[in-house]
Amino acid sequence: MTELKSNQMQSNLSSVGERHYLIAMITALANRMQAVGDTAFEELTWKQWFALLGVSVFERPPAITQVAELIGTSHQNTKQLMLRLQKAGFVNLSKDPEDQRRTLVHITEREQSFKQKYQKGSEEYIQSIYRGITEEEVQITRSVLARMDRNLQSYANRQKEE
Repeated sequence: MTELKSNQMQSNLSSVGERHYLIAMITALANRMQAVGDTAFEELTWKQWFALLGVSVFERPPAITQVAELIGTSHQNTKQLMLRLQKAGFVNLSKDPEDQRRTLVHITEREQSFKQKYQKGSEEYIQSIYRGITEEEVQITRSVLARMDRNLQSYANRQKEE
């Protein structure tokens, strides 16, 4: 999106109030990140990459349920992503020996090669997104987004109880 269009959109959205504006911008930013991300990798979609990132933060192979919770999507959607990633050779799925109902996700060598291949480009991408933003602003944003996430989860839980 051109800077002119972005400024116009921001101007239009600002009339709805600051809190609504932030929700709209978070949603639009997520959509733009996915659109750009889908062009970033030859082998994976943005959602597949994000799911792999979710798997990689665990010290031990996580269960699909753990990955789903971390990346904020359903178990069913995460399982479908993992099956596609397994078919492409990025992960292996196995039953948990301690609980046969759980499926564990194991990262493969192909994922490691993929990470190395895109490491430089990923760093450039991240740096471009954060250009002109101070570490203090990053920390404040992180705190606010974490609180918003907790509030959203709390709201969703209340909705389920009703």
